[in-house]
Amino acid sequence: MKSLLIITFITFSLAEYHIVIPMLTAPKRLPMIVYTADYIVNAYKYGHPGIVIDAIFLSNGCNGCKNPDILEAAKIFREAGINTILTNITSEDYDNEQFYSHLMDIYESIFPLRGASDYVPFGHKKFNRINYYFYKTADMAVKQYPLFDYVLFLEDDQAFYKNAFFRLKKLFDSYNLTGDHVETHLIPNVPSPESDNAKGCIWGYYGKLQNRKEYFRFRKLAKFDKWIRCGDIVQCLWVDASDMPSRRLNLGHHFGRDSYIKRYDPKYYN
Repeated sequence: MKSLLIITFITFSLAEYHIVIPMLTAPKRLPMIVYTADYIVNAYKYGHPGIVIDAIFLSNGCNGCKNPDILEAAKIFREAGINTILTNITSEDYDNEQFYSHLMDIYESIFPLRGASDYVPFGHKKFNRINYYFYKTADMAVKQYPLFDYVLFLEDDQAFYKNAFFRLKKLFDSYNLTGDHVETHLIPNVPSPESDNAKGCIWGYYGKLQNRKEYFRFRKLAKFDKWIRCGDIVQCLWVDASDMPSRRLNLGHHFGRDSYIKRYDPKYYN
């Protein structure tokens, strides 16, 4: 029994995990994507035992707009030795979807029946455009790197703690030992207690992590809920429908709505 435990420990220690990262950005008042690149590179250089970022796929979430910050972020990643791909994905197919206006009418009608807040067409369309970019970017990533182990969705306003990849390695080593999950959230939009058995919903793509099984299941579900309100509503519905939990960790911080934002924040960078 002791020998078996030693072999298991050695196997976990030598395991190598491959990640692809679809990442979405858009022009902002501050170069948040550059700040995020700094945090990721800082943590990756500090140590990423057994973890390989196969590629970061950067998509500019607006058609034809100038966004020099995405080029600066790509430079930071590449100088750190991280393969970085600038995609040419646009939202033209989504924007030209004729059926969408009918769906907006339906949503506007059913919101009061659900007891939800007032329906805001702009917000609904924005959420769906974000979904569209992420789906296309993630599908491109897994197609180019079909042997991936994990997909890590990232937005452009997240700080990672310096030891994030060490904690991520511990998570990967135990990932399949705690039963079936919907997915894992590494940076919840609102800080919440860490848990291997979290119920309920966390919206957004702030550190949304899925292994192969979880990713392909998520994409199947998304086909049946194409025009959903926000990025994680599929996950939210699946948690309720399947009675499967999700995991929650706090490996960083979503700083996009902070009242004061600075580069190299020592709370996360040091």
